[in-house]
Amino acid sequence: MVHVRKFYLFVLVIFITISCSNNTAFYKQAMTDFNVSLDTMYNVSGLLVHFPKKQQNASYGFVSPPCNLAKRGQVFHYDLLELNEIDKIITKFSFIDSIKYGSDSVFVLRNTELKNEQLYNQLYNLDTILIYNQLPIPLFDFFDKGGNTLDYIDTTENPPLYIYRSIMPKDLVVYIIDSKAGNFWKNPNTELRPQILGKWKYGYSKGIAVSRKEKLICYWVMVW
Repeated sequence: MVHVRKFYLFVLVIFITISCSNNTAFYKQAMTDFNVSLDTMYNVSGLLVHFPKKQQNASYGFVSPPCNLAKRGQVFHYDLLELNEIDKIITKFSFIDSIKYGSDSVFVLRNTELKNEQLYNQLYNLDTILIYNQLPIPLFDFFDKGGNTLDYIDTTENPPLYIYRSIMPKDLVVYIIDSKAGNFWKNPNTELRPQILGKWKYGYSKGIAVSRKEKLICYWVMVW
């Protein structure tokens, strides 16, 4: 998700976009930082065990480590692989649910917007979340092929706030390996969250997402 303002600086969460072909060391350090944050701050282990041990030449990703000021974070790791390789990876896992990303019943939890209840409620209406019937998945972003689309405009801001989101492949299917609601932070998270989230004001979710058309697999995890 991209925020556009004349001047916009927000340093609570570190966002790291990587391309493994030329930033392997940078990526490894970002993942290490994320793991250290989880070990130090979170009571659930093994959230990244489904991630690949090696990066492919076409790998790229996005890392947002949790910190004391913003107890929420997420990781996306994208690989471009042949379909037979993707199928082999899928068979390695057991999934508790799967859903087509573009369907109306998707529960997209917008990790980076949790502190802004008014904005979140408006985005909730855009996403048509069936919140009590579905498990949360992330807002997939930073896909470098589809371009961006305007997602939301807030004209009450001065200057106006424009929010963009990546256009994801229409055939993207999201597979959920594990997802649980609860305040799993070692130091309980007291950050106010949108009431519309119900029991999902805090929790975690992890899995993979696949586009067969783009020969794309994305490993993902989010904590909040």
